[in-house]
Amino acid sequence: MTPYWSGGVLYEFSEEDNKYGLVQVSSNNQQLPDYSTFKTQLAAVSPQGTSFDSISTSRSAPSCPAQDSNWLASTTLPPYPSSCACSAMVGSLSCIANQIDPSHIGQALSTACGFLVKADPANGCNDISSGDGQQGVYGKYSFCSAQDQLSYVYNALVKKGSTCDFGGMATAQSPSVSDLSSALANCKTQDATGGNSNAKSTATSISKPLLHLVISTVCAIVISFLI
Repeated sequence: MTPYWSGGVLYEFSEEDNKYGLVQVSSNNQQLPDYSTFKTQLAAVSPQGTSFDSISTSRSAPSCPAQDSNWLASTTLPPYPSSCACSAMVGSLSCIANQIDPSHIGQALSTACGFLVKADPANGCNDISSGDGQQGVYGKYSFCSAQDQLSYVYNALVKKGSTCDFGGMATAQSPSVSDLSSALANCKTQDATGGNSNAKSTATSISKPLLHLVISTVCAIVISFLI
């Protein structure tokens, strides 16, 4: 992160073993060099106040840095989580996983993926894989639940010749979604317009009373540094 770092971090107020403090707490309470440095930096800024009614929760996202040896993350983001897309995918399957104890589903999924990779080395479990953040390649159902992903793998194995049973862990069904591509396109539209409540962003804006408390607390801390 060094090439992209700007500013500094106040790590701790009192001096501890890692030596990042501003004061040495003792019977004589000594101010350390970083105390004066921090005080000087605070005096050099002129924060502008605003009324709470004028505060907007809308923020523009900063641009991502170019990918290089220091910043390996791809600018291609994973697919947006969509419960609609997962439901459509499961609805298109002819073989789905039975409900499995959450403590066992990870092992069941790992085992099933192992068989699918052997049956289909080129694709394997790529569609449900979390992918590669450096290359910007992600599974299109990577955000679905493990239960849904297991259904996807079982169905893929059935397409490769397996029987829809898997030791009593799967059940055949009549697909309720005949055109998965169209269904996924509809889900994408719903997600973009907020029509799918389960796919909306979980991010929430800070309420004004809470924001007031946060600002007041920060101001109190800063003032205490300068006294």
